[in-house]
Amino acid sequence: MRFIILVSALLMVKSVTTAQESYLMIGQGGGITGEITAYKIYQNGKVLKGSGRADINYSFIARIKRHQAKEYFAEAEDCHSETFSRPGNMYYF
Repeated sequence: MRFIILVSALLMVKSVTTAQESYLMIGQGGGITGEITAYKIYQNGKVLKGSGRADINYSFIARIKRHQAKEYFAEAEDCHSETFSRPGNMYYF
């Protein structure tokens, strides 16, 4: 009986820790250096900025109002396509 309770508790903890938050990502990269600058906007309004080449390191830069973040998510959902622009040796996403 204890084994079943222990396994159930471990499965619930596993499911909570593997849940991922959804976010919008916008940014640019390329050029001579290949440097990427990206922003992540979370549904709760948290905004992170990241930069780098292979490994992008993100840090907190701002917080926007939750309703404004939800508007961005709704607008992105209405778009129904991913936008990826590649003019020259730069790219924007």
